Amino acid sequence: MNGPRGYADRRPAHATAASPSSAQEPRCTTITAAGSIGGAVLGGLFRGVFPDLVLMPMLAVILLVSAVELARHD
Repeated sequence: MNGPRGYADRRPAHATAASPSSAQEPRCTTITAAGSIGGAVLGGLFRGVFPDLVLMPMLAVILLVSAVELARHD
């Protein structure tokens, strides 16, 4: 949709239909923070057990799976 002078309508990211409702935002933030903290702790613990040649591909797979799940989310 075009706005004044033919510029595309630039709504902020939080105004798009893909945004969670305001009631879901605290829950989403909590889950995301818990996953990030847990991943950082596990990564730190695994760092001394597994070599980087194992950890880096594992991290890449986890991030790819997460990206696919996020892209498929309705």
